[in-house]
Amino acid sequence: MLLALWIPHELRAEEPLVDLRQVKNRSVLMADVAGFLICVSMYLFLPVLVESSDPGGLGLRLRCSVVVAGFMLVPLSVGTFVSSRFLPAFSHASARAR
Repeated sequence: MLLALWIPHELRAEEPLVDLRQVKNRSVLMADVAGFLICVSMYLFLPVLVESSDPGGLGLRLRCSVVVAGFMLVPLSVGTFVSSRFLPAFSHASARAR
């Protein structure tokens, strides 16, 4: 419901928080979809894997608590944040290489 209200608001705003018009570009859309799917799978699957007694019959037998499973996401979150800080440098370097 809120998303349905937020999208038209962002499209009408002079300085939107998220420029949704960029999604018209197919490569931007595919990158956004891929990033979303990777994040969802990482944050939904990893805690289940860590909490389960024998995930997928692999013999891992981690049996961690929910709190430990949550703490295991911290390095992934920090890595995502740190790598996002380097994105401008990589985009400038790739633009110069063209």
